[in-house]
Amino acid sequence: FAYDFLPCCPTLQQTHMSDPPKSASELSHVDLLPERTAWMYLVQLTQALRFAHQKLNRSIGVLHPSKILVQDGTRLFVNCFGLKDIMNHSSGVSTTSPEYKMRDFV
Repeated sequence: FAYDFLPCCPTLQQTHMSDPPKSASELSHVDLLPERTAWMYLVQLTQALRFAHQKLNRSIGVLHPSKILVQDGTRLFVNCFGLKDIMNHSSGVSTTSPEYKMRDFV
């Protein structure tokens, strides 16, 4: 196992996906994600997918906002990467096939 220790890093879900507004009057008070930040997140996540697919020959499997850590407000880390490989090791299921990599984009 290889990992980085990132203490107290919130997830993407905790940072930007709080409880939805309950009434129409609260809609005007909702802050949208700035376009610059959204593009930075998109670039980092696509680079993570590309690295996993091309360099590691693995699929990420679960790319959910609760599994992505946010450090210093803009730097993203994919959490729980490779867990599917460990869980399916005894069954002989490989996540290196193109089918599993395509599931990362669904």
